Amino acid sequence: MTFSHTCYHSKPANGNHDNHGCSSVTTLWYVLFGASALVIIIGMAGYHGGAIWGRPLAGLGTIAAIAIAISRLVGPMFATSEQKVQAAYEYAAMQCVGEYLAELGHGGPTGILFIEKPATAMNELVLQERQKWLVAGAADTEDAEDAEDAFAVKLVRSPDIPLDRVDSTNPQHMSKYWTGREFDNFVKDGAAQCGVIVSMVGLPAKPENIRFWRQRKRPKLIVFNQRLNGLQKYIEQGKITAAVITHPEKPVDNKVPVPEDYREAFDSRYLLIDKKNVRNVAKKYPWIFKVKHRRK
Repeated sequence: MTFSHTCYHSKPANGNHDNHGCSSVTTLWYVLFGASALVIIIGMAGYHGGAIWGRPLAGLGTIAAIAIAISRLVGPMFATSEQKVQAAYEYAAMQCVGEYLAELGHGGPTGILFIEKPATAMNELVLQERQKWLVAGAADTEDAEDAEDAFAVKLVRSPDIPLDRVDSTNPQHMSKYWTGREFDNFVKDGAAQCGVIVSMVGLPAKPENIRFWRQRKRPKLIVFNQRLNGLQKYIEQGKITAAVITHPEKPVDNKVPVPEDYREAFDSRYLLIDKKNVRNVAKKYPWIFKVKHRRK
């Protein structure tokens, strides 16, 4: 299985973003646009040289370039109102998690490894925005004067999910697309620069096989969209720094307005579980951590 690999948004102290790479979708867009420009150049050269195919070829290249540019600009505009509401809640969650990380304190490598679903023309801006909001949340805390240096997204990795299934696949079902070995490779490759891992697609199937747990010095690990059945001990031991789940008592409703205050928005949708509150959460909502045994 292969994986897409991108780098985004290292944010220096002056607040400006340095792009250390671009997403696979952005790269594809540049390749297609460049190819269209090349077709135009070849067509115009042929036209000036007297070739009858020159003008039609240049026209075809121009049409292709315009179509590619329009798709790039208007793609995100086709998001539904419910998708926009969901994205707003995710931005609020990112900002709160950024504050949480800053309050924990941080040492070692200063980068963040994001594990995301693959980027498409429809979701690429949303993925990038929530990464920015996490860093912004860390930078806004009183105890994080140098947060922009301490927390910067260095690596973004994605399981190799077919793009035509990305938007239809429930994030909690994405574990089947990658393994513990591949998760460990993510961590190994980013260990030199990433002291925090934020997985937006949960953990691989059979997390007990992940070698990451055995590392003496591990990056902090924040997981979203993860079923927590059987994972209580990992949170109690601090192996999973925190898990952010949909609040058990607050059903998702993307048809109502998002609260203006981001903390209120977070509390109305999510629950953050770490080693400080995991036992209380387990007492109140025992089914969250209950191990499901398959029938023989």
